[in-house]
Amino acid sequence: MAASSLSMAPPPPPLMTTTPLFFYTHQRPPNVRVIKITSHNLHQELAVIASLLPRFPFVAVDTEFPGEVHHHQQRGLFGLTPDEQYTVVKANTDELHLLQLGITICDASGHLPVALDFDGSAVELTWEVDFSDFDLHRHRHAQESVAFLRAQGFDFVAARHAGVRAAAFAAALHVAGGILQLARGGGVTWITFGGMYDLAFLIKLVTGGAPLPETRAGFVARVGVFLGHQVFDGRLMARSAPFGFHGSVTAVADTLRLPPLLPRLHLAGPNSVMALHVFMELRRRLLHSGGHGVFSLQIEGLT
Repeated sequence: MAASSLSMAPPPPPLMTTTPLFFYTHQRPPNVRVIKITSHNLHQELAVIASLLPRFPFVAVDTEFPGEVHHHQQRGLFGLTPDEQYTVVKANTDELHLLQLGITICDASGHLPVALDFDGSAVELTWEVDFSDFDLHRHRHAQESVAFLRAQGFDFVAARHAGVRAAAFAAALHVAGGILQLARGGGVTWITFGGMYDLAFLIKLVTGGAPLPETRAGFVARVGVFLGHQVFDGRLMARSAPFGFHGSVTAVADTLRLPPLLPRLHLAGPNSVMALHVFMELRRRLLHSGGHGVFSLQIEGLT
């Protein structure tokens, strides 16, 4: 397995973006470039993503947030009923601020958009949004989660100063080339891996920060309203028959013998890349056994 290397677009100011010369390649490029979406390039990059969706309608998302501050009395999420798990997810999502959103798109064959990098080499693209709403000194958070994200390279100070306000992102998303309209019409397939919080924060984003529905059924219905019904959770698929794979997205990717993404950073952009590759490989393996449609709107932990 040949590994793909990960590189970061330089942060603003000045913000440089990859030359938007998109094309297909028969051989996967060796590098993945993470394009940072900040307040400086929000509308520009969302317009690029919107323009690519008709060709690359599979959208994987991953989120990072400052840890769980609400817990069930049993602690943790394991062993809870889906309704109990949703109560915990709702409490945390309603109170906490989103830190990052990773967005990776591909076509039906699993090809990511490819562009010419600054040095003229071919790179695959993923996008990573840093949000500015979280104030480490004012807002509740789990210290171990903040320490972990720092160790992975998340810059809380830079996000606070140059990141995107959640409200501004939501407003831009609603007008960016009809992304959500395309999703509601069934033109987008959404992909997560262990997607309870990913989908919860995404719904909070697109609804302008509104509290999540009171019930689990109400939440799943709201996901369907805003994102359509082509919403899949790769972890749920991996754990189900005929696979029976367990573990993190990286562990499942290794089990599936997918090329690793190096360095292995637990941040929203790289995680969304791996979630996409895992889903596409599971989808490919299910083509001759009824397909993956049975997993639509089935969210791990809430199903």
